[in-house]
Amino acid sequence: MYHFVLQILIMISLGVLVYLAARKIPQISDTVDEDTTGQSKGVWYRIELLLGRLPLDRFDLAVSQFLEKNVRKMKLILARLDNYLTHHLEQFKKVKQRTHRKQQKKFALFESAETAEGEPDLKAIAELDEAQTRSTEAPEAIKKEESDLAK
Repeated sequence: MYHFVLQILIMISLGVLVYLAARKIPQISDTVDEDTTGQSKGVWYRIELLLGRLPLDRFDLAVSQFLEKNVRKMKLILARLDNYLTHHLEQFKKVKQRTHRKQQKKFALFESAETAEGEPDLKAIAELDEAQTRSTEAPEAIKKEESDLAK
């Protein structure tokens, strides 16, 4: 109950403030009295006159056109960047797929080396050993050819 009474008092006081402000608004005039004493108006008055003469509507139009052109150019640049990055992501994807296929072939190669009963196939193992020795011999043969050519 105590909170309710405080809320009512606050609302009544706000209402009184709004009422008093509304009564005083008509007494405030919108015009400024001219200074008739003959004194100089000051620097700020001159600056205000100068700024009042500026064609702000033309300036606003020029700024909006400049921003529109630059935002369109930026949009084009971002679209090109997006296409470039998408292309590179596709290249990464292709490389990943190739390595995955190589691994699948390697696993398929090892799986075919075993027979259905789970015993290793001796012919397939021999072929694998021969392929491995060829791959190790190839660099030595290349080095030998290079040394022959150098002589």
